[in-house]
Amino acid sequence: MSTAAVYRGEAQLCSLLDRANTLGGGRVAEIAGSRVTLPVERKFASLETIQAYVDRVLEHEGLPRAVTVRKRKGHAGAHYESLGAVIAIPFGVDWALRGDGRPARAGPPHHPGLARPR
Repeated sequence: MSTAAVYRGEAQLCSLLDRANTLGGGRVAEIAGSRVTLPVERKFASLETIQAYVDRVLEHEGLPRAVTVRKRKGHAGAHYESLGAVIAIPFGVDWALRGDGRPARAGPPHHPGLARPR
């Protein structure tokens, strides 16, 4: 499966969750002929909760290198700064605080929610 296909699937899931999160939105979706119950979407509450999550993931993985999370100016997308190990997350856009286990990912800029390495 190509990376682009994965990002298209992620974008489709985000659209389904966005619809389900609206007032009166249904929690059941039909995908490829199967009915799927969508989970209630969890979102990070603040920059501090994102930092705490990143710290727990690094500790769980046994990684010694600290990563800092900071607020990013603008709304274009999250990005990762290799120099200084910083994840910059925009605020004021709905997708930025999605609590899907990936507060910001390094990867190709196929989707506005992905972090782009700098």
